[in-house]
Formats: sequence, structure tokens, C-alpha cells
Amino acid sequence: SLNITYTQYFAEILENTKTVSKDQKNETLNRLRDRIYLHRHPLYLAFTEADTYHTGMVNEEQWTQILSKVLNLDINWSVMRSYLADIADGYICYSVFLDRYRIPINKELTLAWMNKTTQSIVAKIIAKGDSLKKAFDESDTNKDGVVSYLEFLEIVKKYDLGLTEEQTFDFMRSFDSDNNGSIDPTEFINRFIADFSRASIKDEDQSWMQRALKSIAKIISGHKKKKLKKSFKKFDQDKDGELSYEEFSKAITKLDPQYTEVERFKLAAYIDSNSSGKLSWKEFRKAFKFAIKHAPEEVETLSQNLLQQIFRCIHQNRVHLLRVFRSIDILNTQKVNIDEFKIALEAMNQFLEKPLDETQIKKLHYAIDKDKDGLIEYEKFLDCLEVADLKV
Repeated sequence: SLNITYTQYFAEILENTKTVSKDQKNETLNRLRDRIYLHRHPLYLAFTEADTYHTGMVNEEQWTQILSKVLNLDINWSVMRSYLADIADGYICYSVFLDRYRIPINKELTLAWMNKTTQSIVAKIIAKGDSLKKAFDESDTNKDGVVSYLEFLEIVKKYDLGLTEEQTFDFMRSFDSDNNGSIDPTEFINRFIADFSRASIKDEDQSWMQRALKSIAKIISGHKKKKLKKSFKKFDQDKDGELSYEEFSKAITKLDPQYTEVERFKLAAYIDSNSSGKLSWKEFRKAFKFAIKHAPEEVETLSQNLLQQIFRCIHQNRVHLLRVFRSIDILNTQKVNIDEFKIALEAMNQFLEKPLDETQIKKLHYAIDKDKDGLIEYEKFLDCLEVADLKV
């Protein structure tokens, strides 16, 4: 039996006899490693429960007690420790310990199901209208600032992901970059930000993103490839040859602070053509060179003819529209959001030869909303609609 083999092995170690061959010792260790691997989920759960301060560490006594209990093996784990786990200052990093024992699996297959799982969670977060920060806060049920493994298990249940215990363990490990057995807000957001930003890109975002890339490219390089390459290397703070979304966002903030964090991450997702979560030099160069070469000064979202018809109608009915806007603007903010703007434009539809549909109204709202805060100062907008002599 398994325990008999271990007993023989310990006799060799503790009594210094030569009754066990080297092959038998290796076989025993391999069987023990298999047992650890097969129980990595309950082991990790037990370790994280013992690690109350989220350090990622347990002392040797905790380590031996947990292995004895979870694996149900009454052997001298203190002696076995030197063969199985590294120790530093009396503590063992349990994440590193468990990561030592795994079956080599095709990396692409592992990434495929993890990415599918991430996209599934992101889709459900967006469907609820939540931000990643709100999703994290809801997952942190005890409000200690991190998501524990137990809380992470609740996320898996909540989003009905259909993961096995082993997949849940592997998925959790993909978040925990600092190996402390928990997920902090940065780790949570970094894991989802690429898919979240990509899923949040709407049709109307295409025009401002092209303009933004063109503007940023001019600041970076002035159309010179060497400067573009130099900037890429400068942005790459950890020197891994790629830009994380965070590195890209920080760089853009310094170059042109007009963009919000959401917009900066959307730009990163737009550039990230292979959806890897990082920007390669090839993707970076292609995006900015293309923007310089092809982006028009102003990307149109509605045809000029349709815009002229709309603006002519607005000009003719601006007094009526102003009344509608003011009746909607109960707090007298001088601004309206997209829903309020839609109500006013729908009232104007009766005067148009071809009434505007919801998509056209949204595009018009986007075109008018210059600072992209979702609000329009309606009096300024109406005042701007004066007939102009284009020859002047």
C-alpha cells in the first residue's frame, strides 16, 4: 500500500539502513508528488484559511499539519519537507510549493479555456452595467480589501462558470501574481481589463480612437519611425519587450492627459489585435503608423447630407427644442444626457422628411459631445447652429 512504501522510505532515511533502493525512493517521492498534485485544490484552500494575514506564507508546523490532514497520511512530514518544499526564515510559500507539482499541459489549451472563462465573466459584468471596481467590491464580501480563495469560489458559483475544482485552482493562480494567496484590486482589474476594455468598445468609439492615435503618434514621433521605437522602449518599464495596458495607460497620461483611464484602456485594447492583453512592438507600430497615414482630420459618423438636414431642422425649431430641453432639465444644469437628448430629438422627428432612428440619435449625440462626458450643454449647442458663409 501507499503507507507501507512511505514507511520503508522513512526507515531508510531515519535509521540509515539500506533496505530501500534508489529507484524505490524515487518511486515513493513521485507517488507523493502525484498525491499533492491531485489534492492541490483542498490544500490551497487549507493554506489560505491558515494564512489569515494574506502573506502567502505558512510556517513549517502549519505546513506539516495541513499536508497530514488533507492527504490523510500519518508520516513524518518534517523530514519530507526538504524533498518537497523550499523554506526561508521558517516559512514556506505555499503557492510556489503547489506550483512545483503539475502535469505539463499545452500552454495554448490552458490559455484558451482561461480566456473563455474571463470573457464569460466580463460579459456578465457588462450585462449588469457594473465596473470592474464594483465587481471586485461585491466579490470582497468581508470587506478586507482582498478576494480570498473562499470568496473566489463564490465568484465561480455566482457566474455559473462550470469549472472543476482543479480548474478553479488554476484560474485563481492566474490572478495571484504576488503569490500571497489572495487577489487585490490591481490583480483583479489587470486580469479582466483587456477583455473588459475590448468588450466595451462600441461602433461610435472607432472615430475618436483613430483621431486619438493620430494625435498621440504626432506627439511621440512626428512621423519618424525611430522615435516611435524609442518611445516604445521607454514605455516598457519592466523591459519585457511588450507593453502592458497599465504601462501604455501611464505613458499616454504623461503625453496627453485629456484621455480618461477608461479611454486609455480602450485604446490599448484597440491596438491589441491578437487580444493577448499586451501590446507588441509590431502592434504598436502598426496602429500608430496606420493612424498617421490613414486617419482623416475628422472621421464622420453620419453623412454630411443627413447632418445638414438635421441641423437645418434643429435651426428652424431651436426655440421649440430649447423649451423641451429646459422642461427636461429639472435641476437647471444647462446640460442633458443621452436619454434626455433622445427625448428632445424624438419630439423633433415629426419635422424631418426621414425621422431619425435610435442609432442615428446616438451618433449625433456622440458627434456633438466633444469632451465625451456623456453630457451636452444644450444652449451652447443651439447657439452654434447659425448659418455660415463658407466662402468667408
